[in-house]
Amino acid sequence: MTSAPRANDPEAISEAQRYIWNSTAASYPSVTAKAGEPLLDAAGVGEGTLVLDVACGPGLVAAAAAARGALVTGLDFAEEMVEEARRQHPSIKFRVGDAAALPFDDEAYDALMIGFGIFLMAEPQKVLEEANRVLKPGGRVAFTVWDTPETLTAFSIVFGTVGAHIQPEPAEPPPLLGKADEGLLTGVMTEAGFVDATFERLPLVWELPSGDALFEAFRSFPNMEGASDDVLKAIRSDILSKAAEYERDGRLHLPMPAILVSGVRP
Repeated sequence: MTSAPRANDPEAISEAQRYIWNSTAASYPSVTAKAGEPLLDAAGVGEGTLVLDVACGPGLVAAAAAARGALVTGLDFAEEMVEEARRQHPSIKFRVGDAAALPFDDEAYDALMIGFGIFLMAEPQKVLEEANRVLKPGGRVAFTVWDTPETLTAFSIVFGTVGAHIQPEPAEPPPLLGKADEGLLTGVMTEAGFVDATFERLPLVWELPSGDALFEAFRSFPNMEGASDDVLKAIRSDILSKAAEYERDGRLHLPMPAILVSGVRP
């Protein structure tokens, strides 16, 4: 078992991530929804399941859980994400909250999901310990993360291009960012008190109508904030050029493999 790496400055990481996701609430990458059904299956979500969706974003997975007949609560630390989730899914309960200090009673839920969120969190081990606390005995937790950076075509194209034109501000990364090791990810689950940890790779592909759609999907990210029109024009041109390699039948097909990890509260 491999222990989770620890952040030196969790508060700074959390504030930076909150700023990013508040800024991008309306342009959340749709590819994440492709992992929704496997995530729900791994968490054992079905009719009548009491579900907590942590780092719910705009509510894509929460809505899929509700469609199965589950009773869902969504939680996110980014206020704008919660507002977007409420706007898109008014019948589901969403609230602002801290995943490392969940505002819920012990043993309140049957299942807990973290879709593409734990690798951005400053204290992932505390988050899983909190998940353990709020789950009933026998309850299931499941989370998704992206596979290794070099396998993520869309991110490689966009962030590689942006980095070539805009010098990023130095900052401490979240502890699990870019980590896709089976021993590490199942280890953090076990260390948090879960049993029967599983690890599965999901061969996701992000389909988009054009390179312009890829550029626009990331246009509101803070690393492009304040860039001049000339710089943005150059970034767009480079993204379109690189994305063209993945065009088939008039659409982009961008490999974006993910990893699904689950466990059971004993």
